[in-house]
Amino acid sequence: MLYAGVTVYKALKQANLTPGDTVAITGAGGGRVRYGNGMRIVAIDLGEEKQKLCLSLGAESWNDFKTAGNVSPKIVSHPASFDSTLSE
Repeated sequence: MLYAGVTVYKALKQANLTPGDTVAITGAGGGRVRYGNGMRIVAIDLGEEKQKLCLSLGAESWNDFKTAGNVSPKIVSHPASFDSTLSE
């Protein structure tokens, strides 16, 4: 069985990220945040339900690309420096 979240899991492992590292995940609303395992996750997706899911799974912050428009400036100005950015 294929599951899109496995892609994020594998990418996080291959990036050699460790707890405390900061990573932005686009398309995070499918529950991909759960693979963060202690990482500081900046979740990017759209919709209130996905926001609730991401934050409940431990995302440090949320960016809705539909209401915020271009989220790139928000990501660049995020107080944490990024160790990696994952995109599906």
